[in-house]
Amino acid sequence: MGGFIFLVLVIAFWYYRHKKKAALEAALEKEAPMAKSELQRFRLPVANGFARMSLPVTNRYNLPVDGFVAFDVETANEQPYSICSISAVKVQGSSIVDVITSLIKPPETRFTNTRIHGITWGKVRNAPTFKEYYESTFHDFIKGYVLVAHNAQFDMGCLLHVAETEGISLDKPLLFADSLQSARYVYRDLPNHKLDTICRHLGIRLDHHDSCSDARACAQIMRDCIQKGADPIIKSLFGSSQDLFVKSVLRRARLTCGGMCYEALYAEKPEGYTEADFIRDFVDPGKYAKLKDVSYEIQLNKLRKPELKKILEDAGIPSKGLKKDLIAIIIENGLAPALPEGFSHVYRLEDTK
Repeated sequence: MGGFIFLVLVIAFWYYRHKKKAALEAALEKEAPMAKSELQRFRLPVANGFARMSLPVTNRYNLPVDGFVAFDVETANEQPYSICSISAVKVQGSSIVDVITSLIKPPETRFTNTRIHGITWGKVRNAPTFKEYYESTFHDFIKGYVLVAHNAQFDMGCLLHVAETEGISLDKPLLFADSLQSARYVYRDLPNHKLDTICRHLGIRLDHHDSCSDARACAQIMRDCIQKGADPIIKSLFGSSQDLFVKSVLRRARLTCGGMCYEALYAEKPEGYTEADFIRDFVDPGKYAKLKDVSYEIQLNKLRKPELKKILEDAGIPSKGLKKDLIAIIIENGLAPALPEGFSHVYRLEDTK
């Protein structure tokens, strides 16, 4: 009989706890900015404890940057839309010039990452939603800057996912770089390139998983990488950047000693961009800059002087006593032999002196 009474008490206690828990969850559910049924279509499949958002990278540019915004997010649970804290650090030249930080009220009240960052629903229930913070503060802070994050796949994925979930119109194209990628190139001797490992190496103070501390550390790491000669790979989402494309072309033309080919612009050029477009924009008439087609010069430079003279003489132009460059005369008179089949035209920056 005693055992039966004990069993009844256990069941009653369990039922009471279950009802109390259900009541608390129902009360919390009413506080959530979005209903579970509304969020369901935005949930991503989970693998290894986290749901990943794919990044629609369309173009890549390997360029130096003078200014950028490093940012970091913390999430309430495994879904990327569950941002509960965000911080951003603006860098100009070698200096940090501005910092913003805020707790964020995620779309749902479920917190499973509290053990990582110490943030609970109670701490964020009066904070702005991401959409409110983005439209009031974050958008203007990042506008016109390349975003930088350490392991950018995570932070940029969160940004894209919460934008999709909360109906935010992000600027397009959206440019970002990964300090982790630059760090792997610069700090090759480190056992790994996690944020805390690099911070120990550089002597950077870090309160890991505090978004403001992480964003500041990311900014310092990227700044150090750039100062050590590692130009970041800037990735573009939702289309190409005309400004970075033009800069990429001119940089390639300056740095490539023998001249650049249109075909080399495989990662930078906009979708559907043809060689005819390239010639219009950079060669003739040169909308953005003036490059010179030196393909015939390159081919004629392979010939010996007697062969160059023969081209002129065959066209009735005496070569004896000429002081001008033979190759220049051949090209000016349209006498250069046809380029080999499949030859890629080569372009150099015009000498502006």
